[in-house]
Amino acid sequence: MNPQMNFLYLQATGHILAAFTRAGLPQQPETKPDSFVGAGLLVRGLEKTTDATVIMPAGQISILQTDLDPSKLRSFRSNYVTADKKVLGLNGGSVTVPSSSGRMLSVTIPSSPLPLNTLNMLVSVQSSSLSSPFFSSQLSPALTTTTIVDLSSLPSGAYTFFVAVTSFPLLIESLTLT
Repeated sequence: MNPQMNFLYLQATGHILAAFTRAGLPQQPETKPDSFVGAGLLVRGLEKTTDATVIMPAGQISILQTDLDPSKLRSFRSNYVTADKKVLGLNGGSVTVPSSSGRMLSVTIPSSPLPLNTLNMLVSVQSSSLSSPFFSSQLSPALTTTTIVDLSSLPSGAYTFFVAVTSFPLLIESLTLT
């Protein structure tokens, strides 16, 4: 058997959040991510912000075991898992949040080689103290290039928002609601 690696990825969008190998394969490999992450996986250190952190609940994560590919293992966050369990590289564009007006967050998806109706979007907003998500919205598929997320139900405070859109790099940023 070829050497193996494992990816923990978001079910909704395929984004790979963690990767690992093992010294030896277990007789019965784990099929549930909570074996590795407990109730949730701490995600931090993304492209723009190193101090913003979110916890992705185990119920939103899947596990994929595949043949070892050192380049994909080293740069796992540059890849995503497709619906048919292939590991592909992310598109070069970036999802942006050009503005947040009052309690409305505007999420913009750049042009994509994939049809818009095949892109899934997950928006999660958590208290900066890493308590449970206050707001989570899965838009499947993303039907427009700009989505307005209403945060009016959240109390004032410091938050971290996490945006995942199929085939685009993850976005994690800090946000203060007044």
